[in-house]
Amino acid sequence: MGKINSAFFSNLEHSLKSYRQFAQKNLISESIDITFDQWLVMQTLHDNPGLNQREVASMVFKDAASLTRIVELLLKKAYLERKVHEDKRRSRLKITSAGSAVMKKAFYVISDSREKALMGIEDRRIKKLRKVLSKIIENCS
Repeated sequence: MGKINSAFFSNLEHSLKSYRQFAQKNLISESIDITFDQWLVMQTLHDNPGLNQREVASMVFKDAASLTRIVELLLKKAYLERKVHEDKRRSRLKITSAGSAVMKKAFYVISDSREKALMGIEDRRIKKLRKVLSKIIENCS
């Protein structure tokens, strides 16, 4: 039983890494100046406006140092801007118009990548896998 469990988590991790590499390759092939991780951070901010870095890090499962590097690159590309909070000790991240434009281009590439990654997998199997993954998350919480 140990080998089956070990292989399951190994396959799960490998499939996620393969998908991320596939999506990144597709972004590059379309000359979109954003990494998959950068897109993920920006999509999280788009869906949850006004988050600070700590909140974003939690939502995208990144440690603080990794998220700081991603955010700094997005600030340098002018895809994000920092808005200082009233108490001056905190700041919020906001997507710029340039960031919105690149997100729009990336959205179609990411959507297409997801569709291709799931090609040939029946909806009922995806729903079943979601239940399994949700149970793993619940067991680990």
